[in-house]
Amino acid sequence: MYGAGKYYVWKTTDCDELKGWQIFGEDGKMIGEGILWNFGADGSAELGCRILPEYHGNGYGKKAFGAIADFAEKSLNLKLWARCFRQNKSSEKMILASGFEEFKSDDTFHYFERNAKI
Repeated sequence: MYGAGKYYVWKTTDCDELKGWQIFGEDGKMIGEGILWNFGADGSAELGCRILPEYHGNGYGKKAFGAIADFAEKSLNLKLWARCFRQNKSSEKMILASGFEEFKSDDTFHYFERNAKI
């Protein structure tokens, strides 16, 4: 379990293709999920996070995304990347606030790496 204060993250899924976490709010209700997937032979993985709409704007995504990223880098030794739809400014803000930098974009997505060397 990771987190402090208003949220906590509990690891629930662990297999070769996916590692997943449930995200809980201060009221103990599950408010979202975080996943590591798209594992690469180079030691990379994609990090994703979804928070239920009624909990948006409270910082849960930023805190959980950052906590999972820290765990994945330190404990699993993964090089992380993330993406979001170009129009999803909230996700873009969350990803950037978690130490990621954009390294490319296309017609659909922005792509980010953590501690990218641009």
